[in-house]
Amino acid sequence: DGNDRKVVHIFEVDTKNEDLEVMPGYYGIDKLNPDDLYDSTYWTDKQLSQTVKYYEDELGYNVVGAMNTALAYDSNAPYGYMVWNGVVLGTPEVHPKSKTYLAIDWDGNVELRAMTTPLNGNEKTAIPANFEFLVKNGVLVSKKVERTSSDASRSMVGVKADGTLIFCQVDGRNGAVSSGLSNYEMGEMMLALGCVNAFNCDGGGSSTFISKRAGETVNTMRSVP
Repeated sequence: DGNDRKVVHIFEVDTKNEDLEVMPGYYGIDKLNPDDLYDSTYWTDKQLSQTVKYYEDELGYNVVGAMNTALAYDSNAPYGYMVWNGVVLGTPEVHPKSKTYLAIDWDGNVELRAMTTPLNGNEKTAIPANFEFLVKNGVLVSKKVERTSSDASRSMVGVKADGTLIFCQVDGRNGAVSSGLSNYEMGEMMLALGCVNAFNCDGGGSSTFISKRAGETVNTMRSVP
């Protein structure tokens, strides 16, 4: 009927490319205390655009893309497992409720895990996500075909059979621009992008996507939550 337009923003990442790095985004990540994960001195809650600016201005990274993967209201502690350059900065014991996480080892191999799967000590990076799997081993987790649950903005992460990492954000709640995705449609979207495993990261107004495209010198908010 012409009222189901989807605006989709995607990163495809070769995690074995030595010229790039995927890492958790946490404002003040360099100030967190790995020796005491309960030390709340530098726990904070900043918008994605502020975090990107921090990584560029304070940490010296050339950030070319960022997408939120988790949001919590009960605590500003790192949410579930969070690992930066091999250093564990968050665990589900300190801040539970996150359901899944992305793990990347020192060789660039990617694995999507349930939060109940412990770290194995070989992680260079671990990034938590709010919700459950959408696709497992090439099969939709949801067996109920439905397109009526909240068609909100959505953030999702997936992995293709060749190991390519996919970050996907879809705008929503604005039929004239983008109608968003229902719970079932998220899985369909990630399958359509070639993912064999994928999980649901976040949704609603916090589902945001920033990128610096080829030839650009500044990052731009692409999503319109």
